[in-house]
Amino acid sequence: MVTARTESINVIRGLGLGADDYITKPFDPSQLVARVRSHLKRYERLTKRSAN
Repeated sequence: MVTARTESINVIRGLGLGADDYITKPFDPSQLVARVRSHLKRYERLTKRSAN
């Protein structure tokens, strides 16, 4: 989730509604890329486990 809302309650709500991550604007594009890569690696690990 990318948003301008920075209050803790908004982070809690976003994650509670199913967001995998929460990043606020403005953000460093390289941080966004690192987060996406991290999520992709986790996805790959999980899908490999379920395939075995």
